[in-house]
Amino acid sequence: MEIQSEAGGHDSGEDAWAAMRLVLRAVKSAVP
Repeated sequence: MEIQSEAGGHDSGEDAWAAMRLVLRAVKSAVP
């Protein structure tokens, strides 16, 4: 099943970027 179709499909780089964004969001929410 394909969910993402942009840039030829899901890429490991996109996974890494999404994970980094989640971490950044967590850090920003943890820091007052």
